[in-house]
Amino acid sequence: MPRALIEFDCPKPACPGVVSEAVYVSDPDFTAEKMSDGDVFEEHDIVCPICGEDYQVDTINGMGGYSASVDGDDVVMSLESDEDPDDYEDFLLRYVPANDQEGAFENARNELVALLTTFQPAPDSILARMIYSQLIAIMEAYLSDKILQLAMNHTEIKKRLAQKAGFVQNQTLKLTDVLLDPTKAENAFKIGLQNILYHDLEKVEKLYNVGLNIGFYPPNSTIKTNLEASVKIRHDCVHRNGVNKDGYVHSFDDTTIRTLAKDLTNLVHHLENATAAAVAALP
Repeated sequence: MPRALIEFDCPKPACPGVVSEAVYVSDPDFTAEKMSDGDVFEEHDIVCPICGEDYQVDTINGMGGYSASVDGDDVVMSLESDEDPDDYEDFLLRYVPANDQEGAFENARNELVALLTTFQPAPDSILARMIYSQLIAIMEAYLSDKILQLAMNHTEIKKRLAQKAGFVQNQTLKLTDVLLDPTKAENAFKIGLQNILYHDLEKVEKLYNVGLNIGFYPPNSTIKTNLEASVKIRHDCVHRNGVNKDGYVHSFDDTTIRTLAKDLTNLVHHLENATAAAVAALP
């Protein structure tokens, strides 16, 4: 995927910050019949390094050129050449999800929680932030591997996702290309499924709802609310070194981290049971 450098002066009054960040943008759809139909529209979250304000940058990458804007105002965007644009897609096509997704999650969770006992990090330390953020990351890996394996193993699930999940509808393949190489459609599906951001829990919930006809979260629990809040805190850890946009510094004591680990474990156990029942009920 090409890398784009975005740069603009922070629009917040009295802030002297210059926002400069590299983001990855998708290639245009070179199979489109009209140049404009090949344009790829994407959204990126970028944070001012001075005031911590969040900005959504909208990018367009097309055969006729590229551009970026913030709140409708154009900003500077420069596109770096990708020496080998197929490398990442080749990796995604070769990728094989963990055969035991629950086991992989539990092993990673146990290693992270063990760091609490071994090092007893201070709540405001970088190690505590790292453990908290990485717990969200292993949830993402589980969710991605689980749905990928289910879709690859069950045609009905793949069909539901292709028809209703929204991540392949905007992709264009020429009929001649598909006839000459039937794997193109399969490859586009697999790449699209892996390119989803699995910390976007609203989108992932829809994905599991559509593909498996299951409730994503355990019923009658606070896990949904807790995890949505945890993902936002993880965003602050990754982009602001643990500080939110109002200047509040997050801290993560032993109880906070173990509570997140418990919520994630309950989500995984629920999904293991729910997906197994859904697969058993497939036509």
